[in-house]
Amino acid sequence: MSRQEKEKWHLLTTKLDIRTGVDLQSVAKMEKKILSNQLRLDSIFTLRELAYAEGKRRKAEYLAARFAAKEAFLKALGIGMGKGVELSEMGIKNDALSGKPSLELQGNALEFANRLGVVSMDVSLSHSEDYAIAHVVLLLDQE
Repeated sequence: MSRQEKEKWHLLTTKLDIRTGVDLQSVAKMEKKILSNQLRLDSIFTLRELAYAEGKRRKAEYLAARFAAKEAFLKALGIGMGKGVELSEMGIKNDALSGKPSLELQGNALEFANRLGVVSMDVSLSHSEDYAIAHVVLLLDQE
């Protein structure tokens, strides 16, 4: 049996679960919070996210989409904010060639995902002048 056939057989014989989460954020509210210093950005966003956003013309859109991704991830896990996972433990990294976003986890976020059996994560982001939305899909191995 080839490696591909073994992988396909494993997927067919493994009990998998799909979890999804979606979140919508107001860009205007995010911009207002940023400008009034109502948010400690370093407690919400990773250093990579903040460095990338700095100097961007559409900084509030960019950050609102990433905030939505963090909320959507927590919803997909089945937990809410303040349940032991810090927002800064989740980050969005874009592929250097395609720009495709992916989730990066650390600390309690990673531990929680591992305990649940997360074997694959996918995230989609979109934003306009007014709103930012994120959709997260998790694949869990229930074996």
